[in-house]
Amino acid sequence: MNTKNTLFIFLTILMLSPILILIALNLKGFVEFKYYNTKYPAITMTPISDKELIRRNALYPPSEIIEMPKGRDFHSQPPRGESIIYFSNPYFLNKEEERGSYHEPSVTQYHWMTTAGKRAYTVRYRTDKYGRRKFNFAGVKKEKHAVFLGGSYVFGSCVNDRDTLPYRFEERAKKYRAYNYGVGGWGPTNVLADLEQRDLQKEVDQKEGIGIYTYIEDHLSRTEGDYHWTIHGAQYPYYDYKGDTLVRSGSLQSGRPIMSTLYRWLHRFYEFTGVRRVNFPLFKPKSFADKTCSVIKKVERNFISQFPQSKFYVLFHPYAGRDWTGYLAHCLKEKKNLNVIIATNYFFQREGITVFKNDYHPTGFANDLLAELLVQKLGN
Repeated sequence: MNTKNTLFIFLTILMLSPILILIALNLKGFVEFKYYNTKYPAITMTPISDKELIRRNALYPPSEIIEMPKGRDFHSQPPRGESIIYFSNPYFLNKEEERGSYHEPSVTQYHWMTTAGKRAYTVRYRTDKYGRRKFNFAGVKKEKHAVFLGGSYVFGSCVNDRDTLPYRFEERAKKYRAYNYGVGGWGPTNVLADLEQRDLQKEVDQKEGIGIYTYIEDHLSRTEGDYHWTIHGAQYPYYDYKGDTLVRSGSLQSGRPIMSTLYRWLHRFYEFTGVRRVNFPLFKPKSFADKTCSVIKKVERNFISQFPQSKFYVLFHPYAGRDWTGYLAHCLKEKKNLNVIIATNYFFQREGITVFKNDYHPTGFANDLLAELLVQKLGN
């Protein structure tokens, strides 16, 4: 074998070695995934029938009609097929190192989408002075708080203020004042980083109530960092173990230098070759679920330290998925002693339930169904 062939083979192996390492890690994840998802199968609810969904949807009031302001510049995201998303304020959601991202306080954002040239939806987001989703029930006093924590399903992406889950919950609950701390794209680590720097007692009027963290499957990846979130959420907070203690360890990029390097290399490979992008790991290993379980427990401890008389719940959203949900629910309940509300599969993705056929965010009607279920579980 001549020198050129030897050099070629060496460079080829060197170039492909990160992919080979990722494939090896993926095989480990596959073994753990199959074992633990068999041992702890997903816990689901009996879904609402299609007939009942259609009947209830017909009774749900139409969404508020939002008039677009005139004389304002609008911005757009790169097209997704025939769909284009537009927004009015590029600084509504900002990146930062501490929490990963945050909402600008006291601003209004207009958000709409067109598909095949037709308007699919138009909504308005407003934040209060603390950066929370703004809504109010003027003159109505409540004795307890309901603090909603999570990502876009809590915030209410693609729906108006009155169609969000916290709003629909407060409208149905007699005792609870709802507070919407959801931020699009957030997972458990973002929520934890936010609570570690936020004094909720100065922002929430009631001293007693409940905290609800809403979980969906993608929160596993936002916690431990897969290819997608390491590249597109590199600044997201990362927590790791120091002995038996979970502590902040930089970001998804800085806290895991080896994995970050592998994923960045994979990203360059995708860009250079133009091949279809595969999100690694294909099968999330047990470490993703264990870390998520530990972070959510730390969220609960932080919340209870600020409100000792309150209770904390983890809500498995109807779109929580099946992968790792059984094991995660077991870890949260049996190992971490947390209150868990299972709503997985309570309703499925269909017209009237998701805002658009290619968008999994729930409609106001879907949020109202879930709020009704929460009131039944928690009392009003």
